[in-house]
Amino acid sequence: MLFKKITILFSICAVVVLIALAYNYFLVSEYKLITSEKVGYLLKAADNFSLYGSIICLLMLLWINVASYKTNNLYLLWIPFAFIVFVAVISGYNAEDIFIFKKENGLWKGGFSISYFASAAVVIFAAIVIGINYIILKKILK
Repeated sequence: MLFKKITILFSICAVVVLIALAYNYFLVSEYKLITSEKVGYLLKAADNFSLYGSIICLLMLLWINVASYKTNNLYLLWIPFAFIVFVAVISGYNAEDIFIFKKENGLWKGGFSISYFASAAVVIFAAIVIGINYIILKKILK
């Protein structure tokens, strides 16, 4: 029971941090700055979200492995997957938003954006890793 309570508390804290980072990106996008300065702030806010979001997802996966092992509940593996999907989608949106902002303000240097493709690739990779993790945990718990 203790592991479930800690998991819920950790999940709530992680959601609050991710929402705060996403909101920070939104606030930065509303700044009235020179275009080149604004791009720097947008990139920093997007990088912060991606970095801290990735760290949270990794910590969540590690914690869920421990909690699943101790409680013998493998359904908990959906929690880190949900976090990974959230972080990947928001990171993809941020990258696409920065790409469009650069294009609209004459900072575009050609090329195209693969941000949504990269987000989909991250989600597929995470599903494979969590699936393998599930199989390993299932064999360990037998």
